[in-house]
Order: sequence, then C-alpha cells, then structure tokens
Amino acid sequence: WVTFPEYLDSLDRGGLGVNAASLVPYSPLRAWVLGNEAARDPNYKTKPEQVEQMKQILREGLQAGGFGFSASFSMANRDYDGGYLPTHVAPREEFLEMAKVMREFNRGSIEWTMGHALQGLGMDFLLELAKVSGRPVNWNAVIYDPTSPNTWKEQLAWMEKAYREAPVLAVNICTPIEFEFSLETIGLFDQLPAWNEATIGTLAERKAKLT
Repeated sequence: WVTFPEYLDSLDRGGLGVNAASLVPYSPLRAWVLGNEAARDPNYKTKPEQVEQMKQILREGLQAGGFGFSASFSMANRDYDGGYLPTHVAPREEFLEMAKVMREFNRGSIEWTMGHALQGLGMDFLLELAKVSGRPVNWNAVIYDPTSPNTWKEQLAWMEKAYREAPVLAVNICTPIEFEFSLETIGLFDQLPAWNEATIGTLAERKAKLT
C-alpha cells in the first residue's frame, strides 16, 4: 500500500482481532506533498496550493474511514536520520487548515503529542484546534516528571478550565518512562534543545559532533 485508503484496505484484507480506529499521520502526508526535505525544512514556506493538496489528501483519508489525523511535537520522535519530522516545522496556520477539514466531516478526533518543536505552540493551541475543528483533541500526554513534580497538577488544572470551552482530553501515563541510550537511535537527551544539533545525522556524524 501507498496511500492511506490503501492502508485501510490492507487492514480489511488481513483481518483484525480487535476494533481499530486509524488516524491519518500528518508527517508522511506533508512529506508526500512537499517532498521529504522541504517538509522537514524549518525555512520552507508552504504554498497555498500545497496546503490545498494536503487538505484534499486528508479528506480522502477521512472518506476512506480514517478517524482523524495525528501529529507529534515531541523531539523524542525523529525522522530516519535523526532530523526533524515534518510536524516539527509545520506552521500553526497549516494545522488550523487541517482542523477545518475535520469540521467538514464532523466526526473523529485529532491526536496531538506535545513537545518542544520549533513553532513553540503550547497547550492553548490545543484549545484552538478543538474550537476550529469542532472535534475532540486528544493530548498525549500528562506525565509525572520528578524534575518538575508540580507540572502535572498545573496541566490538569488547565485541562479542567479548557474542557469548559472545547473538548480537549488528555492521556495520562502513570508508570515510569524508561529510555535506552544509544547513538544509533533516538535517546534520553533528544528532547533537550542543546542536544538537537548533536543528535542529528548519521552515526559517524553524531560521534564526530560529540568527540
């Protein structure tokens, strides 16, 4: 399979033992339209016709049975070479255009993994997405961090306030998160801004930067 509708067809052919709701992944959608390098370039300015093409592909995915779309801002999620994902550099306005497509269908949800991507979009943007789309936004995730022990309380307080305005929901991770550190894959320090440049590139390039 290549397209999202073809992916859903492959699930039907293979047979599923549980119910599944598939989300259109925004990073490959953006890379398909812009090309992988442009889609990951923080300086690339998306053309209006490209945004319209992305919206149409999202429509086709939703028409085929997709339940919404997903995006990640977490720098712990990287592309094949350790570089940015397309969602790390996509502008705010682009996501809002995709939210408008969700409103056309009036079903499904948006999955949003928070992090420290380049746009600096915070929790208030989740509320904006929910209002524009008219659909629930699932925030991934509220996590207890021993280095910032009160953050989860602040996040839940924000959630309680936000939910009065629009359906913003959060996944809660109640177990410790463990990382295996290796220069061959993403690792423990990849979410730290100072490490972003050092952990991008081939294995040899990463070793050279850290030598």
